[in-house]
Amino acid sequence: MTELGHITKAQIEQMYVDDIPPTQWRLACQMIVRDEDILVEYPSK
Repeated sequence: MTELGHITKAQIEQMYVDDIPPTQWRLACQMIVRDEDILVEYPSK
């Protein structure tokens, strides 16, 4: 994600501290599933 310019190193450090990431970008393995609806989109290029 950093190589693509979607998130910065500072935002990654914040993700280690906070439960919710400071950006709209997140890997599927970073998802914390709760009682909520989840929408997964795969945008085409």
